[in-house]
Amino acid sequence: MKKFYLQIEVRYSIPRDEAEGNEYQQTCFSKMIHSDTFFTEIECVIYGNKIIEANRWMEQYPGHKGLLLKRNYGYPLVAPTLKNGAQIFISVKSLEVTDLGTISAELQKFNIDKITEKL
Repeated sequence: MKKFYLQIEVRYSIPRDEAEGNEYQQTCFSKMIHSDTFFTEIECVIYGNKIIEANRWMEQYPGHKGLLLKRNYGYPLVAPTLKNGAQIFISVKSLEVTDLGTISAELQKFNIDKITEKL
């Protein structure tokens, strides 16, 4: 069964300690946030748009007002770099949920001495 979830990635950097000698060096970080799962892609897109509408960080720039997720599966909504240097990437991802019996049956295919053909 295929389910969908929202992935939000926040990339940001902070300056390194100036005592190290190079004040231009930065340390980069990435924070990943995942939503609960949804049965349809469109439900996930609607959920993502609610998050975007509630958090108007993207509207720091006049040309980016009203940006929302669309049903372009696999392509994230990329926000411009914010005034504080952070970048926010929002995308809808799919997840293949498999039950225990199916997983066991699939793994038992590999219980052979040598693989000679595609399993």
